Amino acid sequence: MHLHQVLTGAVNPGDNCYSVGGVADIPFTAYASGCDIVILGSDFECVQIIPGAKHGNIQVGCVECSLQQGRIAASYGNTVCIFEPVPVSHYKRKL
Repeated sequence: MHLHQVLTGAVNPGDNCYSVGGVADIPFTAYASGCDIVILGSDFECVQIIPGAKHGNIQVGCVECSLQQGRIAASYGNTVCIFEPVPVSHYKRKL
């Protein structure tokens, strides 16, 4: 087997630290890496990193993704945060 890609940041230990989801019929994978959540596209290219600094630099305990709406639930200690996708055009209007 040949090396295909090297991802920086190992997945946190545990069975629930990665999940597969989808938004608008486009699949993605999200995994917890330390305090951050890394989102990979269907080709395993990094699409986005949600930094943990905004959540007190607490290690992400588990991650779960919605298969249709693109939402990502993540636990930080005893707090659960739900992230949802925002259309790019909507985001640009706020800038």
